[in-house]
Amino acid sequence: MKSLGKISALTLLLAAILLFRGYSLWNYSQSPNIGDFYTYWAGAKYAKAHPSPFIYAEEAKEDVSRWCSGPESGFDEELRQKSEGFYFYNTQSPLAYALLSSLSSGNYWQDLSTFKAASFLSVAAALILSLWFFGFGINASLIMLNFIIYLYDPLRSDIGTGNAACLELGLLALSILPLASGKKFSYALSGFMLAFLLLLKANIAFAPLFWLASMAVTGRKRELKETMAGGALGAALG
Repeated sequence: MKSLGKISALTLLLAAILLFRGYSLWNYSQSPNIGDFYTYWAGAKYAKAHPSPFIYAEEAKEDVSRWCSGPESGFDEELRQKSEGFYFYNTQSPLAYALLSSLSSGNYWQDLSTFKAASFLSVAAALILSLWFFGFGINASLIMLNFIIYLYDPLRSDIGTGNAACLELGLLALSILPLASGKKFSYALSGFMLAFLLLLKANIAFAPLFWLASMAVTGRKRELKETMAGGALGAALG
């Protein structure tokens, strides 16, 4: 396994700059607004209170908004007021709603804060791991990551609105991490994680498809079979 390199004073400085930027984004996100994360959180609460496929019906959009702004939701008054007129769009899988319901503290603002922190850490880990795979050391990775975090507006916007894209990026990077070990069943474990992630967020479908296609085109039959076997197990358990 490749090394990221030695930890130096420059490494610590770059990490400190990155953490400061992360805190700035997190602190900015504490403004009392509702955004993308609210649709995930509110949808999970509604699905838990109404255990049926109705949430995926067209008429559920208005019903979810009505329920969330009413006292029956149990939301705090500030959140209910902000929920009035909010257009609910359902883009989550049953597995995503189930996980979010089980992990939720019950307090929207606390959950939002945790989600923003997890999103920043996920995208930072994903970018560092991706650069590591291409042979970059820790200092080069941190320099590039700082540039991206400070200059790339869509990334800052995703973190600011509580979009799930950053978390997805981190989970995708995590799913290919076993391959770096080169150990037995590493492809099966990676396939398992990708299948589970696909059930969680279907919009990442092209990532595993392109990966499987690359193995098929390059003739890596053993790795392809192992990955598909792990994926089948992940899909069954998910």
